[in-house]
Amino acid sequence: MHLGIKYPDIWAGLAPIAPAAYGNRDDLKKIKHIPIVMIQGDRDTLVPVKLARAWSAKMREYKLDHRYIEVKGGDHVRVAFEYMPHIFQFLDRKQRKAAGKN
Repeated sequence: MHLGIKYPDIWAGLAPIAPAAYGNRDDLKKIKHIPIVMIQGDRDTLVPVKLARAWSAKMREYKLDHRYIEVKGGDHVRVAFEYMPHIFQFLDRKQRKAAGKN
């Protein structure tokens, strides 16, 4: 999330997995043109699921093109391997948009 927000003009899509995103969620306004798929396990002991839920809620509020996948029983690492095909499927259906072209 940090790199996507910091450099919003170089990404065709973002796929944060168990994102330790502690920045300002209002910064999502800078990446409204970037599709995002976010994966989070609800049993992650390194990144609290409530953090990902808060980011997902803000994405909905700003009407970002996103998909939030919360994995029941998922931990911090295994969700990345199990849900990699979902990430590629999501991103394959998207086309890059220029910033400010929404």
